[in-house]
Amino acid sequence: MTQRKSVVEMEKAWSNNAGHKVLFIPDLRVLAYMTPEEALKQFASEWGDSGERPSVCLPLVGIDGVSFPNKLGGTVPIYAKLASSQGTQRFLGEIAREFVDLGCQLHLYVNPLLEFLNFQVCHVLDIRHKGSPQLCVQKKRTRELLKYLIGAGIEHVSEHLVRPSESIISLVVDIVDLWGMYGQDGKLYLTCFCDECKDALEDRGVNIATFENFPNPWYLALRDEGSGVGYIDNISKGETPSSIVGKSALRGFDSVFGDDYNAKIQAASELMTYMIARHRMVEDFLLDVFEEAYLDEKKEEQLRKVAIVEGTDYDWSAGVFPSHLVPPTVDELWPDPADTFPNLDVDYKAFMWKRATYDLNAFFQLLSNAADARMRA
Repeated sequence: MTQRKSVVEMEKAWSNNAGHKVLFIPDLRVLAYMTPEEALKQFASEWGDSGERPSVCLPLVGIDGVSFPNKLGGTVPIYAKLASSQGTQRFLGEIAREFVDLGCQLHLYVNPLLEFLNFQVCHVLDIRHKGSPQLCVQKKRTRELLKYLIGAGIEHVSEHLVRPSESIISLVVDIVDLWGMYGQDGKLYLTCFCDECKDALEDRGVNIATFENFPNPWYLALRDEGSGVGYIDNISKGETPSSIVGKSALRGFDSVFGDDYNAKIQAASELMTYMIARHRMVEDFLLDVFEEAYLDEKKEEQLRKVAIVEGTDYDWSAGVFPSHLVPPTVDELWPDPADTFPNLDVDYKAFMWKRATYDLNAFFQLLSNAADARMRA
């Protein structure tokens, strides 16, 4: 019997996107409390057994450092639980091999913030030039450090596997919090505005001086709400200034501009220029970093290029319009299933929940800071 078109299309979409379940292990410290086999069993019991080869996403470059030997330091061997309940220190490659021996394919996760390196010259700067511990991905040095860790990590994992090309299927870069932002006393402080970022923004048509004033174009779509920054995220790439002003008025964000409609229109135009410029900067970063997404010297065995984003029209802390991240920049997106989930022209997996990895990363960063004498000070 011939299948209905609706059935065929849904099964194809399911296969390409949500049908492939991935066990995401955000931090290898989780494995101090359960073995890989126990983790897979718990995952199957809670999410069901799809009958397909299981996939697991392991942190190649994590919040707290890397779990393989490297020249930069920051190696964090994991005190991992074994089946015998006797813990032992293990590197990422050993853990990856155990998952592969259990029948898994691997996604390798990269958090590009690199706070654990304490490389102050690369720290992000807000609009006032105050620094934060994470590294700015616009800086050449940051990219060199990150690409080195990715390359060294992929080689380390590959050395522990019999057939790496059959086991490692993607490199997953988390861009959810590239550009942190916060508010205080009604003012907004976005990152990054280091010299490299300013040059890149100005090369893409942004007038930096406009954003060094109050109010500036951000205030049409962002607002300090005391407990955090409120934002309008249903702004599409190329949206007209009048439409942006209308959405701002509907949410009450525009009051800081008073009744000057022409000023609001000008601010909306400059805001869109900024948003598109930041998006293009992130595209350039991803293209650069994904040059490491290969397994062999001839670069013939390529890994799928995956980015984690928020499922919105515009992701403010990532600086991107997710629906406009397409090949060759990425092969796949992992957005959270938000209320404003955009139409995507690329394969995707609905990933996590509200704000994707944002809260999860904040939790593990808190744990890392609590154990770091430098951060406690």
